[in-house]
Amino acid sequence: RMKHFEELLKKCKGNSRSFWQLLDSTLRSECLLSDVNDWQRYFEGLFNEENAYRDSDAEAILSFINGQPRNDGNGWEASMGQRVQRVEAAAQLNEPFSVGEVAFAIRCLSNNKACGPDRIPAECYKGAKKEIEGRSVNLLVPHIHRLLEYIRSTGDYPVQFQTSYLTPLFKKGDPRDKGNYRGLAVGSALAKCYAFILEQRLSRWGEVAKARSPYQGGFRTNIGTIHNLLALRHLTDKCRTGPSSSRPLFVCQVDFEKAFDRVPRHLLWKRLQERGIHGHMLEALQSCYKKVLFRVRVNGESSDPFESKQGVKQGCPLSPTLFGFFIEGFADYLEAKDRYHQSGMCVEEIPVVDGVRVPSMFYADDLNLFAHNHRRLMCV
Repeated sequence: RMKHFEELLKKCKGNSRSFWQLLDSTLRSECLLSDVNDWQRYFEGLFNEENAYRDSDAEAILSFINGQPRNDGNGWEASMGQRVQRVEAAAQLNEPFSVGEVAFAIRCLSNNKACGPDRIPAECYKGAKKEIEGRSVNLLVPHIHRLLEYIRSTGDYPVQFQTSYLTPLFKKGDPRDKGNYRGLAVGSALAKCYAFILEQRLSRWGEVAKARSPYQGGFRTNIGTIHNLLALRHLTDKCRTGPSSSRPLFVCQVDFEKAFDRVPRHLLWKRLQERGIHGHMLEALQSCYKKVLFRVRVNGESSDPFESKQGVKQGCPLSPTLFGFFIEGFADYLEAKDRYHQSGMCVEEIPVVDGVRVPSMFYADDLNLFAHNHRRLMCV
């Protein structure tokens, strides 16, 4: 056994790809729930189930975030002024794609990945190179640039981009329970290029225009889990040993079930508009969701295509950023409630670090709420 283990180490030494291929081959097994039609019905129900919300409530929340007066009566004007600034800054999102953006998106495609329904691997786009005057030039870049720019400017999202394969992957728990699986989607490599460029623009603008919540640590450049852990550790240490040691720290941890799959898309567009996104960028994002189709693949069999009418797309580079903008509406709503209803929200019970209140922290759809007593948490 030891000799066999040593041989495996030699085989994988210095070659991470061989290591992961070997490990994957030992762990991979056929899905116990092999009826592809059952899986189709499960995912179709998940992606199209009714949400227990009312549009009027959502509209009221957005209005509350944007229109509450401050004590001096100037809150509405200040809020509108900030939104106008964001709209003006968002004009750069509507500019045509550059050749450089397209070339970078193609370079960032991952190798050795499964193909989408078009059966064209990323390597076909990445490897179309020729040496010209001592430089390696991708001959497909100008043609792909014209195609993607046409899609962006017209909103004419190709039918070939609409369908993705969806494979159920087991997470943990009972393997006979479909709820313990998540869907892994694989679509067209060109569709990923298009979404990647939109996501890069959206992310950069969101940070520069301060359109993202400071409490969100998920899927953002130079911000991650370690920052949230450091903040949480600082809060707990402060409440145990610092000047606030006489005040306990209450932490309510919330994990929204199937959150990515249940985002109401029409409310997502309203949220993006509220952030200042408009014009060609908003239309380009919406065109990606005019029709979202999946075909479930299980143990080599494929289902008929079915439509998904809610949630952000599985496997799309845009999805984490779009979801971040959407879920951060809760942080903005909480901040507005705290600002305008301080006594009713027990604002004095929010932990403070260096003069800054820390009512919550996000990592994508994982949420921590902080308070010095249970009354504050009950208000939230």
